[in-house]
Amino acid sequence: MQQDSSEAGPLDQVWRQSPDDYVPLCEAVFWLAIKGGKVPFCPAAWNDAWEKIKGAWCSDKLEVCGRHNGTGFPQPIKGINIAGVDAGKLVLDAPTLAGIFQGKITKWDDAAIKALNPSLTLPSAPVVVVHRADGSGTTFNFTDYLGKGSQDWADNIGSDTAVEWPVGVGAKGSDGVANTVKQTAGSIGYVEYAYAKQNALSYAKLVNANGKTVEPNLDTFTAAASNADFASAKNFNLILTNQPGDTSWPITATTWVLIHAQPDDAAAAGEALKFFDWAYTGGKDQAKALDYVAIPDAVVALVETSWAGITAGGKPVFAK
Repeated sequence: MQQDSSEAGPLDQVWRQSPDDYVPLCEAVFWLAIKGGKVPFCPAAWNDAWEKIKGAWCSDKLEVCGRHNGTGFPQPIKGINIAGVDAGKLVLDAPTLAGIFQGKITKWDDAAIKALNPSLTLPSAPVVVVHRADGSGTTFNFTDYLGKGSQDWADNIGSDTAVEWPVGVGAKGSDGVANTVKQTAGSIGYVEYAYAKQNALSYAKLVNANGKTVEPNLDTFTAAASNADFASAKNFNLILTNQPGDTSWPITATTWVLIHAQPDDAAAAGEALKFFDWAYTGGKDQAKALDYVAIPDAVVALVETSWAGITAGGKPVFAK
């Protein structure tokens, strides 16, 4: 099994502490991502961790997982925030953001920004772009959004966990971007919402796929997740950027848990799925407290139904 993402970092830190009502996880030592050096729930069991996890561990890319007899399912939803501008006052859209991050829009009073903000007095000050210096899912989702809204971006920069940034200052990790934006006048960057809120960063509103102006919050993230067609996506591999809906935040993202469809260790795989069954329900309040949106109940039902396809010896490894 694989789960490793700085987007989900704040929530992972909480979920990694064994919940009182989920003792079996401690025995299975399954909330691990060996490649990422994650700490298990029960450090004393670390010596046995690899033997217990390797039968269910899958590749770190969902499409690769599918080619190697694996499956995936989503974790709680989060929004990616545009940080460093006056809180809730500035409006941006994908073409304008693409122009900023391409270095084609270099001043805050550029005509494109003015057109979206006719009532604001914008300073003739340089725009300082801050982006991730390392590969990240946050960058993938942000650049995916830019590519969907700007053909110029799609043709010349593209979407990936790391891209060739034409301009800007690189910072490592979401914490690094948040801190750089916080300390740099006139800067703009992208971070997962929980990091923005924890660092008291200001934010921009965005124009979504329906042409409506929305701001980042749990309601707009929930709208994006609820409007997403997970039922039609193989292994729930659905990118949540630019989902339809008047109230959908357009840069919403999820991470996935990957697990072999036919694990060698049925007991360990079953315990892993029991944990995520708990996380979808018992972990909801923890997710909300850290500004993540729980997977909608309808999607949870789809996910847990799909677990019937995770088998050992022809029998499902998970049953409620």
